[in-house]
Amino acid sequence: MTWFEIFWDSLERPIRLGNQVFAFSWLSIIAEWLLPVIVLLFVFLFINKRIARGLKASGLSEERKPKLIRAVKILFRVTWVLILVVLSARFLESSILGFFTNAYEIISSPFYKSADTQISVFTLLLMIPVFYGAYLLSKASKLAIDRSKYFAVNLGEARKGTISNLVRYAVLVISVLVGLSVLGVNLSSISLILFALLAALCLGMLQVLVSFFAGLVLVLNRPFREGDYISLILAGKQIEGTVLQVRMIHTLVQKSESETVVVPNYQLLHQAVNNASVNQGKAGLSLSILIEHESNIATVRQVLSALVGDCPFWNKKDEATVQVGDIRPEGIRIDLFLHLEAASDHRKARAWLNEEILSSFSKKAIRLAK
Repeated sequence: MTWFEIFWDSLERPIRLGNQVFAFSWLSIIAEWLLPVIVLLFVFLFINKRIARGLKASGLSEERKPKLIRAVKILFRVTWVLILVVLSARFLESSILGFFTNAYEIISSPFYKSADTQISVFTLLLMIPVFYGAYLLSKASKLAIDRSKYFAVNLGEARKGTISNLVRYAVLVISVLVGLSVLGVNLSSISLILFALLAALCLGMLQVLVSFFAGLVLVLNRPFREGDYISLILAGKQIEGTVLQVRMIHTLVQKSESETVVVPNYQLLHQAVNNASVNQGKAGLSLSILIEHESNIATVRQVLSALVGDCPFWNKKDEATVQVGDIRPEGIRIDLFLHLEAASDHRKARAWLNEEILSSFSKKAIRLAK
């Protein structure tokens, strides 16, 4: 036999897949299924282009043309899929039932057995809708809380977001566990593995977990809010800035227009944080100045009061205070406090006041203590 006869004979033989012998060959697939599909595909493409050109050249409005063309494309795709299904079913005929039966037996055969748990490929496939359904259910629960009028009235945005996220994760975990139990997975048999994985995760992410629970405390107690001006010591350096957002793991603090610091929440909870913003959303600025004992307190008070009146960052609604804070061996401490228009002006206001105080004290011969 020549190589062509051998090749042709292999095309005419029935296809074998393991122990399964199908009632069709490669030649019958090409002649009875592939060629009709190719011919119909070209016919469909030709008709689709003709209709699209006809719609574009028609007198319809420009708003309706794209919608009709899109509708025609969708109709052609649905029709094409139906034709493929009909051709495939007609070609396979009785063999398709045996094929799916054998395929189901293969994927339903368990590859893992332990006590009451049997896991197969079919079980893994069923887990996909279980996980997806749990995801949709958790997302719906979070959306319900976010849209709830009760939570909107009685909780702030940060607390509402925290509670909705906790509910979402709880619903996700419970839904997955219930779904696995319905599929026949014995959770007690894998509880030891889950506990070991959880323990390793907790040890590896200890700081993250500490920051997470610290974030819960910060969100629920609200020692500072978004927009407050705070200062703290981070890695031996003083950090000052406006709180942009309090998240579950960290807090964003904007030091300047081009610099934002990410502060872990556990550091905010375990150290003193100076909040320059006062009640009712007001932001306050305090300065301490140490002058010599021989200085005239009345003149100092007059100079500082005049500077506050000229300060472009003072809100001009709340009265500023200038008072003697402390008498020390090295000098007298004068405390200045004023309200600002916005917490974000804290750094600019401090710099402006420092420059003006040095200039005014020099003109009035007021000397700072060494």
